[in-house]
Amino acid sequence: MAFAELSDVATRLGRALTADEAAEAPGLLDEASALVEGYCNQDFDPVPSTVRLVTSRIAARALTTPTTQDSAAVSSEQFTAGPFTVNRSFVGDGSATWIGATEKTMLRRFRISMRSVPSASDRQVAG
Repeated sequence: MAFAELSDVATRLGRALTADEAAEAPGLLDEASALVEGYCNQDFDPVPSTVRLVTSRIAARALTTPTTQDSAAVSSEQFTAGPFTVNRSFVGDGSATWIGATEKTMLRRFRISMRSVPSASDRQVAG
């Protein structure tokens, strides 16, 4: 179950989704929800408004991030004239979806980083 809806993504973008975006967005919402669930180590039912906001931000960013390796996604570039070397480093890990520092801050209060597990001895006490 996605933690946000198409209308939430449109709100983040500040405009209506195009037909192509509307077709791509459900998959991105599922990916963003899986990232948030993995980061927080929990599923949400009902979904808090902050989780909905973060999930829709991640999906909206993925919709607007260039998917081709064009100059908008290049973080550094090197050219050499002879014998013809070109090196490019691109932003991100190749994935269109990621949780940024701002989203991590927003999700901090929902994150379960430790759990208590009650323990008991299997041994029988002689008595």
